[in-house]
Amino acid sequence: MPLTDHEGKSIGLVGVQLDELPADAVCRIFATHGLFERDWNVGYVINQICELGQVHCKRRRALKYYEKSFMMGKVDIGPLLVWKMKR
Repeated sequence: MPLTDHEGKSIGLVGVQLDELPADAVCRIFATHGLFERDWNVGYVINQICELGQVHCKRRRALKYYEKSFMMGKVDIGPLLVWKMKR
């Protein structure tokens, strides 16, 4: 799906990779194209995409970082999830 700015200028394509959720795909394209630094509203874009009939969103909050098995010292803490902060 094409992503454009408020003037209609193309930013890039939002594509969801295998086993990726739409919210995380949006967060990835924001990071890739410097949209966080341009103060774009990631939540607004996630909501726009999740409102599309053909898109299935299990969650609308983006993960900034995920590690399946996080070790602290020699102790396996389990999954580590760092959520993208809401604006």
